[in-house]
Amino acid sequence: MATISDVARLAGVSLSTVSYALSGKRPIREETRKRIFEVIDALNFAPNALARGLAGQRSSLIALLCPSGERALGSSEMELVSGAFERVHQDGFQLLMWMTEAADLDELNRLLRLGLVDGVLVMEVHMRDERIKLLQETGFPFVMLGRTEEPAGLDYSDTDFEQTVRIALDHLAGLGHQDIVFLNQPEKLLADGYAPVIRIEQAVREIAASAGLSLLVQRVGLTREEGRNAYATCRRELPNASAVVSLNEPGTIAFMAAAIADGRKIPVDLSVVSLIASGSVAEMSIPALTTSGPGLANVGWSGADALIRRLQGYDGGPIHKLASSELIIRESTGQRKG
Repeated sequence: MATISDVARLAGVSLSTVSYALSGKRPIREETRKRIFEVIDALNFAPNALARGLAGQRSSLIALLCPSGERALGSSEMELVSGAFERVHQDGFQLLMWMTEAADLDELNRLLRLGLVDGVLVMEVHMRDERIKLLQETGFPFVMLGRTEEPAGLDYSDTDFEQTVRIALDHLAGLGHQDIVFLNQPEKLLADGYAPVIRIEQAVREIAASAGLSLLVQRVGLTREEGRNAYATCRRELPNASAVVSLNEPGTIAFMAAAIADGRKIPVDLSVVSLIASGSVAEMSIPALTTSGPGLANVGWSGADALIRRLQGYDGGPIHKLASSELIIRESTGQRKG
């Protein structure tokens, strides 16, 4: 399949010039534009009638690259989406949710080639994310809802993960808890380089060590059975554990159910803090979950705001937004017994 790099090479222009010819976002010489579209036609690079129809005008559409498959949208992800949705509508844009796997570059290439959208918001950011590399190569406007391993020169909106973890562990330590279990997401997500689970686990390990806390890290699948298995492992490997910090909503609920079935009371025998959790899920849990996080709607709103600023002509330095977290104490945390 032909790529935008092929078009640029054969037309003798830069990648950004091809992008401008397709989007009409910046003027280019008519002779250059004509040559680019002749190459596009020859390579059958894109649905050219649509691309030409949109050239020179905005579509007022912003694509939100959403997770699919096992990482489909849950309550927490929908909070982020709602924040982005609210912001784009303030300036007359529409939000197009584009469901795709992070590794599916062909699907992203297809979206860019259609010429339907003015910019892209990227969810499910990985430490080394090939989607970001592709977007950079094409010169397409984008903002990450997350951060890659080296995000210094890129626009992003993300959670301050270190602050989120510190708030949670300080709260538990202040209640006298010293032996703590951390429930992370499945092993595969860490192996794939999914940035939030890597950053939070690193912060948990470092902050727990500096505070002198005993820590058991478990990477737990998103099923009830794996949550129950995690509780069994906890009883075996850290029997004095009196608190749980979790980045895994399904795993947390199953872990708590297993503890209750084992005769333990929450928070009398076991305190639980959920990280970056949906407020609605936290309130529906029995007991209601204490949470530490920024409110993901704020992250989505700030990311959409950064992208709209770019589309409206802002050409300053990289836009970096780290959302601050807050502790919301509900019914799942209490003083350590004894």
